[in-house]
Amino acid sequence: MRTASGHEAVATVVDPGSFVLWDDQVVSRDPLNFADSAPYPERLSRATTESGSSESVLTGMATVHGTSVALIVSEYDFMAGTMGVAAGERIARAFEQAAAAGVPVLALSASGGARMQEGPLALVQMAKTAAAARRYRAGGGCLIVYMAHPTMGGVLASWASLGSFAFAMPEALVGYTGPRVAASLLGRPLPPDAQRAETLLESGLLDDVFPLEDLRPRVQRIL
Repeated sequence: MRTASGHEAVATVVDPGSFVLWDDQVVSRDPLNFADSAPYPERLSRATTESGSSESVLTGMATVHGTSVALIVSEYDFMAGTMGVAAGERIARAFEQAAAAGVPVLALSASGGARMQEGPLALVQMAKTAAAARRYRAGGGCLIVYMAHPTMGGVLASWASLGSFAFAMPEALVGYTGPRVAASLLGRPLPPDAQRAETLLESGLLDDVFPLEDLRPRVQRIL
């Protein structure tokens, strides 16, 4: 199953030409001087070139049928959507900016876990994004989350599970841990389809499952 790029997802959901980026200058660094087959800054630069985005999350303001919304959109093509320090900063700031503007947040998530190349700093961002989402919700903000395939690890565990409305793509893999990680911890494979969106819907953990193309009219009805 192919996950739409962040820019493709934006184009599918919001009014044409309405998306204005926030915090695009907030980008990842190399805090650990991480040693790998390729220098970490080189890997980040290559990810930017290949994805057309400067990070694994895009944030900004847009309109849906004329109604203003703040956007948090995973760019899965950037290192498979892993959460680095800059991604966490962008997400936390987006909730703060949405609260200040008094607008709902529409989040399109797709991700793996934190980037170990950025060490504990990346893990701390999970707590920071969760706290920012909770403050936004506690202040009366409306958070609509659409989980694409896959929405796993830190993204689900920190902020994507905190939506006022939680939707998912058909057959999307959704979970706090990936299947291989879960199997290694349990010593056995997970039951078939345990982490599929349809299973979570049947269990009451999602509000609905539908294609990305149907998100725009659904958001219009909610707002």
